[in-house]
Amino acid sequence: MREGPKFRGTPFDLFGFWNDRSYIIELKCSLVGFNHPGEIQKIRLQELLRRIEGLGAALLQLELSSAKYRIFYDDQLDLLFRGKKMPLGVIEMWIREQF
Repeated sequence: MREGPKFRGTPFDLFGFWNDRSYIIELKCSLVGFNHPGEIQKIRLQELLRRIEGLGAALLQLELSSAKYRIFYDDQLDLLFRGKKMPLGVIEMWIREQF
């Protein structure tokens, strides 16, 4: 068994191997429902995936009240990374009005 890293601030929660491939795994838990990573976290995960060729990514979601889980790997995460982004137009307009 290898020793874990001696640093903090990773954009993921777990690191593992599956079918001889390294995976960064983001864990999201909720009492009810399934949560997703926030926009900043998704950006940091994508940046790491761009930097390290062959690295895989997974999202593990736990719903604690019903003891359900689901896990998404690599291409299944494309929807998460390319999904609907929060609109910035209204925020931009409000900021411009403050000047």
